Amino acid sequence: MEEVKEIDYKERFTHPGGLPIHEKRVSRWDRKIRDVLPNIPVHIPPSLDEKYWDTLAIRIRYEELQYALGTHRLGLNTERDRTPSPPKQYNENQQEITREMRREEKLKNERLYVVDRAIEIYPSFRIPAELAKPSGKRTKKIYFPKDRPDTNFIGLIIGPRGDNQKRLEKDSGAKISIRGKDPKKLGKLSGYGDRENEDSHVFITADTQEALDLACEEITKIISAPSEEINVLKHNQLRELALWNGTFREDRVYEVEQYESGIKCGFCGDSSHATCDCPLKKQKMNEHQQELEKAFDEFMEKIQLQLVN
Repeated sequence: MEEVKEIDYKERFTHPGGLPIHEKRVSRWDRKIRDVLPNIPVHIPPSLDEKYWDTLAIRIRYEELQYALGTHRLGLNTERDRTPSPPKQYNENQQEITREMRREEKLKNERLYVVDRAIEIYPSFRIPAELAKPSGKRTKKIYFPKDRPDTNFIGLIIGPRGDNQKRLEKDSGAKISIRGKDPKKLGKLSGYGDRENEDSHVFITADTQEALDLACEEITKIISAPSEEINVLKHNQLRELALWNGTFREDRVYEVEQYESGIKCGFCGDSSHATCDCPLKKQKMNEHQQELEKAFDEFMEKIQLQLVN
């Protein structure tokens, strides 16, 4: 049996006279694997700006991710090199989450990040059809800590009449919802599937990674806040609820108002007491009586002098 030789169709075959002929077409069944990805420029011209390099790197990485997800070549380690497997986990359909599923989910999330970067650098970038569906949204679960059972995290996040939840969604641009069973009602499972029978958690959905990170940061601040900040937040929410219900009352200060009286003593001129209560009343009256008697004596002397003359 003759040995099949590998033919490189990239070479140019020439006639004996040295005249070149056309290259043979490369078919998909060639035995030689090409190292060059399709639609990727091989020859890079010099004097290119940083934006071009970023666009090129994002484009190459996007093609790699599309190729890996399309061919299911996820780049998993061999049995010898792989790390110990975590405990078995199951999804909503009671299917075991395998390492291939985890790797595929990781590559899909990276592809979403690459698409976001491409849109930032190149606004006219066309989002692939499979990423424009709702399945392309970013999601994350943040579970409530079990070491603080007395803290009502659900009420803190939702707020009075859902006002705090609406504010968080408006500021972050993500959808925030509470899922899972109520820890205060143990043994009572909900009838909405296994996802509602999980531990209480915050389920965040966003279109972009930035919105998802911002929402996670705000939720983490509330969950990990110390007791003092939790009490302040509760007080503010109760005050806001009282404003909504129209039962809010401002704190009253029971203190005597400070004012000065315009009444002064007629004897000493002091404003601490009335004229009738002046301690110098008798002394002043005696002095006044003496002045009157002196004036009367002087008046009588003048009359006597006039009569004598």
